[in-house]
Order: sequence, then C-alpha cells, then structure tokens
Amino acid sequence: MASFPSSRFSRNQNQHGAATITISSDSGGSSVHSIVDVSSDDEATSKRRWSLEDERAVLATIADLRMRVNGGMIPPASAILDELRRNGALTRCGVSARKLSRKVYNLRRKFATSAKKAAANGGKLKRRTKHRDKKLYEESQDVWPEMLEDGGYSYLQARPARRR
Repeated sequence: MASFPSSRFSRNQNQHGAATITISSDSGGSSVHSIVDVSSDDEATSKRRWSLEDERAVLATIADLRMRVNGGMIPPASAILDELRRNGALTRCGVSARKLSRKVYNLRRKFATSAKKAAANGGKLKRRTKHRDKKLYEESQDVWPEMLEDGGYSYLQARPARRR
C-alpha cells in the first residue's frame, strides 16, 4: 500500500489584501513549502462589472443630454462623464471618458440585440429574460428609440461592415 506525504494547507492574506495559500508537506524527512497567490473571482468580477444603478445612470444621463442639449444627437463621452460627475450619479471609481465610451458602445450593442429578440417575439422580451437585462432594455428605449423601429436590424447589419 502506498503512503502519501502529509500535507497542511493554510490560507492567509498578505499586506495588499490578496489571498495566499501555503502548502506544507513532509516527504521523507524534507519539508517543502509552496505559497500560491489566489485572486478571488468575486474580487475580479466586482472590479470589472458595472452596477445596474451605474448603467441606468449612464443611460438616463445620455437620454437627458440628448434631448436637452444635443438636439437629438448622442453627446460625446466626455460630456456624459462631466454630467455624471456633476450629479454624483456614479458609484464606480476611476471612470475615464474612454472607459465610458466603451461602456456606451456595449450598452448600445446589447440594446440592439435585445431589440432584435423583442421584435421577433412580438415587441416584448421573453419572460425568462434576466431582471438586469429587462431594466437596461427599458432605459435604453429612451436613449436609442430609432433602434426600436427596425428591431436593431440596421445597427447590427452595419457592425460587421465597420470592422473591415
């Protein structure tokens, strides 16, 4: 029968807050220690993912600026960011105009896809659609009403042509 070396595991946090796991094993009189950094998926996800409140604040600000200031045109990301900062609407830290521009692009793409699905379903999203996606779809209708008319078709068709 084979004998396996005994191992001990301990989990600690270093001075930067990152989790580490120390693995100690005794094998034939020698002791081996390994330290492994573990970055929590939850920590990484919380840093990457925008909160629903922040996304809704971005959409509401775009809709407001579009109607009030820009005469129906989507304002530049820097103007949206200035307005969000002025109102204190964002809880997310470290947002630059570039990051916000990317977020607006992703929200628009997501809305076009949802509008296409809704158009195929008689103008309504399916019942099993996530709460978050329903709320963003509802808010986006005020921002990009022209996409609702054709179910996002023209936007989705133009996207591959832009990549060339």
